[in-house]
Order: sequence, then C-alpha cells, then structure tokens
Amino acid sequence: MIRDALAAAVHSAACSLTRTGLDGRSVVISGLAGSGSEGALRQAVLAALPAGAATDSFNMRLDLFDGPYCDVLDTLRPVSAQSVGLSLRNGATRLKKDQDIVPQVVMPDFPAWLELDYFSSDGSVSHLHPTQVNPATLARAGSTVLLGNTAKERWQADAPFGTDMIVAIASSSPLFSSPRPVDETVPDYLAALRRALGDANARGDRVAVSAILVQTLPK
Repeated sequence: MIRDALAAAVHSAACSLTRTGLDGRSVVISGLAGSGSEGALRQAVLAALPAGAATDSFNMRLDLFDGPYCDVLDTLRPVSAQSVGLSLRNGATRLKKDQDIVPQVVMPDFPAWLELDYFSSDGSVSHLHPTQVNPATLARAGSTVLLGNTAKERWQADAPFGTDMIVAIASSSPLFSSPRPVDETVPDYLAALRRALGDANARGDRVAVSAILVQTLPK
C-alpha cells in the first residue's frame, strides 16, 4: 500500500515529525519539518513510491520552521506512531504580545498522563503541565484537556518573538516522578526526556506525541 510505504520513508527523516493520511486517492504527508529538511523528505518519499505509482499520488502539507527544534523532533519521532490532538484555543496559530496561550489537548484512545512543553525560539523550554499549581492527573481516554484558562494558571505571549513550538506527550504511566522545573535548558530536558521515554518503552507503556508551531508577534 502506498500510504504504508510513504509512512515508513518519512518516519526516519531527520528534523521532522510527520503523519500520513488519505485525501481521496492521494496520500497526505503532514506535520512539522525544519526548512532545510523539506527537500530530503520529498526525495525520500519519491524513492519509496512503488513501481508504477504516479509521482503526484502524494501531497505534502508541512509546517516548516527555522529554529532550534530539530533535536526536539528527533527525540519525539521514535515514539510518534500515535498522536494526540493538540491546538490552541479557537485554532489560533499566531499570538500577539500579551495574548493568552491556551493549549487544548485531545487525549489518545487510552487513559494517559500529560506532559506539555513550550519551546521558545531563544532555545529555552518551559513546562506548562504538570506544575505545582496543576499537578499531574490521569486523563480519560479521548477526553479534552484545556490548560492556561484559570486565574492561577495563565500564560501570555511575550518576547522573544518568533516561531515557538508546543509539544504534548501522553503516556500510560507518568514519564517523571515529579514535575520538571518550570524553566530549564533544552539539552538538560531532552537528556532527561530520552531516558524517560526509554524507560517507558522498557515497561511497555503506550506513548503518543504531537507538536505544533506558534508564531508570536509584538503588538
């Protein structure tokens, strides 16, 4: 099946996190990729097309970025077979200074614990969930989790402005025994996350991930 062949081809592409789906008779490849990775992704797809398949049998709908996120996606990609629904309230993709950041997460088809991280264009990461204010809880399969919409838990767009990334990770057991620091360096967090995902794999836990881009702008 063309869809399976293309899914296998893009799954190993560096600096990307993609999904494959169908739109009529065309295979749609969607997700995130670094700007410099788009050509390699397209070449991998063309090379994976079965003999006789038309070169227009696929459609790439990628959100491209220039930013320090390749290591993030390369960490997530090995566990990206299943996804969670991730968006900002009202489907926002652009936020001006002081606008509220309100992530909405639709959990996967299994009860799961949620980790939600905000990666900034300056190379830092903030952990939005769990926190001391909003501790980790086991969310029902398929439930919708709305965060950042209370007086005690509120985040707003601010400098540095540019392309940011939000990552959601749902796992059938907690990835960490306690909440991460509110802010930390990306290398420190990714090192801990790789260990946690490795431990989850060894336990046979189910893990689902998603990532979206957010453009932040001055007023």
